[in-house]
Amino acid sequence: MRASKTTEQVNIAGVRVNSLTLNEAVTYVMGLAKERNFCSHVVTPNPEIILEASKRKDFLDVLNNADLSLPDGIGVLIAAEVLNESIPNIPVVRGLFILYAWIKSILRVIIRKSPTVLKERVSGVDVVYDLFNASGPLSVFLIGWLDEKVLEKAVKSIEKNWVNVNVVGYDWGGKIDVNGVGEKDDVLIRKINTVTPDVLLVGVGAPKQDLWISKNLKDLKAGVAIGVGGTIDFIAGEQKRAPVSVRRVGLEWFWRLVLQPFRIKRIINAIVLFPFYVSLYKLRMVKSTHGAKY
Repeated sequence: MRASKTTEQVNIAGVRVNSLTLNEAVTYVMGLAKERNFCSHVVTPNPEIILEASKRKDFLDVLNNADLSLPDGIGVLIAAEVLNESIPNIPVVRGLFILYAWIKSILRVIIRKSPTVLKERVSGVDVVYDLFNASGPLSVFLIGWLDEKVLEKAVKSIEKNWVNVNVVGYDWGGKIDVNGVGEKDDVLIRKINTVTPDVLLVGVGAPKQDLWISKNLKDLKAGVAIGVGGTIDFIAGEQKRAPVSVRRVGLEWFWRLVLQPFRIKRIINAIVLFPFYVSLYKLRMVKSTHGAKY
């Protein structure tokens, strides 16, 4: 059963995202993992992913057809607030009111911790860690990218830190093209289906990971498949997460920029281009609905 039938969904510039807490998300994903009627798909839209979906209808369709869509990023919460604001359709001041909506929304989400549209940020990393910390047994298969040694380190970390999690397999997925087609899909799917994991973690980066999952979903004998981006790197210790205090004030992007300056283009997408795109989307809404909320 899709989460959209049990939790409210919010439209973030064309991408539907579920409004739920981290605990609710973990409970729901655990249910999908154990249900086993078919393989479910969980996506984690962040500002970069939403921007990419604005350029690719195939990726947008994959996100909007997923069984669960997690609001991964403070920017997504703030954008939801902005898009929900009533803006008067007065040509001279529309832009000023949208700017004011951003300021008010940033204060509401980051300073006051009281978002009104989406319940809270639910990152893919946190969901995976909380799934691992759950008391029940869980079987997991990992697909990584670039370096198989990172996968091996992640497996050792899981085996050391989570005795209830059984890593039933892992594989470097090989090259996956921009359409989500891998060079070794048949072999990889047979390997996954042999062990039928509760959870399949695919960490090859968006949009490839979710296009790949969607393309192969009907053939996968797993409980739930999740596109997890760099989560496997965090588990392996290849990357260090920002302190909780930094994450709470929405500055995880700055932490990652300091540690990985090469991410500057991605950071610009998230903190400059995404707000600009959302503002244009809101402006179109204002013109078409005379300022009504969405």
